[in-house]
Amino acid sequence: MTSNLSDISSQLQQIHSLLTRIDDRVSAIERQEAEILSILRQFKPFDPSEIQLKLLSIESQLTQAQQERIELNSRISDIPSQLEKFNNNLVKTISQELSQSIRTQLQHTQDQLFASLQSNIQLQLDNISEKQSQIIAEQLSSFQDKLDTLQNQSANFQTNTLNDIFKQVSYVAEKIKEVESQTSEPPPVVEQTQKSETPTSEPSPPTETTQNSETPTPDTPATENLDKKSAESINFNWSQGNYQTLESLLKEEQWSFADKLTLILINQACGQPIDFILDQKSIEVLPCRTLRIIDKLWIKYSSGKFGLSVQKKAFEFVGGKIGVDEYKSYCDFGKRVGWLVNNKWFYESDINYSSNAPDGHLPLLPFVRMIRGIRSRKLYFSDFLSKLQECEI
Repeated sequence: MTSNLSDISSQLQQIHSLLTRIDDRVSAIERQEAEILSILRQFKPFDPSEIQLKLLSIESQLTQAQQERIELNSRISDIPSQLEKFNNNLVKTISQELSQSIRTQLQHTQDQLFASLQSNIQLQLDNISEKQSQIIAEQLSSFQDKLDTLQNQSANFQTNTLNDIFKQVSYVAEKIKEVESQTSEPPPVVEQTQKSETPTSEPSPPTETTQNSETPTPDTPATENLDKKSAESINFNWSQGNYQTLESLLKEEQWSFADKLTLILINQACGQPIDFILDQKSIEVLPCRTLRIIDKLWIKYSSGKFGLSVQKKAFEFVGGKIGVDEYKSYCDFGKRVGWLVNNKWFYESDINYSSNAPDGHLPLLPFVRMIRGIRSRKLYFSDFLSKLQECEI
C-alpha cells in the first residue's frame, strides 16, 4: 500500500512538471510572438525569408506544444481511472489489512475478556462457596443452639411434669390410704348438697334429692343400669373405680386433682392407659354407669357449675347439634366454657382450676385435646357428646 502511494505521488509530480514546462513554452512562444510583432513594427522593410523561417520555427514549436498538450490531456484524462483503480485497490488493501488487524484485536480482546470473566467467575464462586460455608456453619450453630435449648426445655418440662405427677400420685395415694383405713366402716354416702345453685345463662342441670334410698354396703355393688334419676346417695365401691377418692377431692374443691383423676377413671373404664386420648372405639365401650357417677359427683360438689351434663347443655345452648361434626359449633362451645380464648385453644397450663371458672369449664383433660385446632379429621368430641346423649346424661 505504501509503494502504490509513492507511485501515484511520483506520477502526479511528473504531470505537474510537464504542465509547468508546457506553460513555460506557451509563455515563451507568446513572448516570441510579441517580440516578432515588435520587430515587425520597428522594421517595416524586412526579409520575407527570414520571417518565413521564424514563422516555421514558431509553427514547429506550436505544433510540438500542441502535441505535448494533447499528450498531457490524455494523461490527465487517464488520471481519474487510475485514481479510481488505485482507490479500489487501496480500499481493498486497507479493508483486508483492517479486517485482519481487527480480527486479531478482537481475538485478543475476546481472549482477555474470557480469561477475565473466567477469573471473576471463579473468584465469585469461591466467595459464594465461602459465604455458603459460613452461612451453613452459622445455621448449623444456630440449629445446635436451638436444639440444645429445646433439649434443656424438654428436660425441664419432663422434670417439672414428673414432679407434678409424683405430687399428684402422692396426694392420691394418701387419699387412697385414707379410704382404705375406713374400709372397716360403712362406705361414705354422697351427702345432699346444701349449696344453692348459681343461675347461669344456660339451663342448669336439675338438682336431684334423696328419696329414701338405701345405701349399698361394700359387699353390695351398684348395678350397671344405674338410672339417671336415681337418688344421689350412691355407694362408690373401690373394686368398681376409685370414686370415693374422686368424691373426697371434689368435696374439698381440689379441682385440679379431681380433673386428673377423672381422666384416669374414664380411661380405666375403657381399658386404656391413664394418659390415653379418647377415640371413637374407646368411647363406644365406655360404660354409661361410669359417666353418670362422674357427672353426678361433679355437679353435686360444684353446685351445678361443673360436670359432663353441664358441658352437653352448653354445647346445645350455642346451637350445636349432637352427632353433627361441625367445627364452628365446637369453637362457639369452647368460647362459652372458656376453652377457646382469643381464637386459640388453650393448653393444660391455662386451665382455670377455681370456682370462678366459666360454667362447664371442668372436667377438661379428657376432652379438650380432642378439639384443639383440629379441622382435617373427625372430631371425637362429637362421639363423646353422642355417648352422653345415649346414656341420657
